Amino acid sequence: MHQSGEFGRGGDRRVHARLLLEGSIGDDYIAFLQDKARRLSLSLELTRRNSSVIATLNGPDALIGAFEMSAIIGTQDCQITDWSWLEWHEG
Repeated sequence: MHQSGEFGRGGDRRVHARLLLEGSIGDDYIAFLQDKARRLSLSLELTRRNSSVIATLNGPDALIGAFEMSAIIGTQDCQITDWSWLEWHEG
């Protein structure tokens, strides 16, 4: 039997993170982010600005990573042009 290595292990550390997303941010995209966080059982608070949104998240780091990938890909009616982590720490 082969071992899978470190891939897929861990990822369960609880973290607090803030993700800045910039681009075409509409109401449908906001609803998409809220639904994605709910499906991943993440705590989410959104701060919306004209062409950006800050997502404040709490939950397991692997699920926050999954949220990040979904948020970057977005929906058909949005285009994310830039993103960055403003904060990421255990707790």
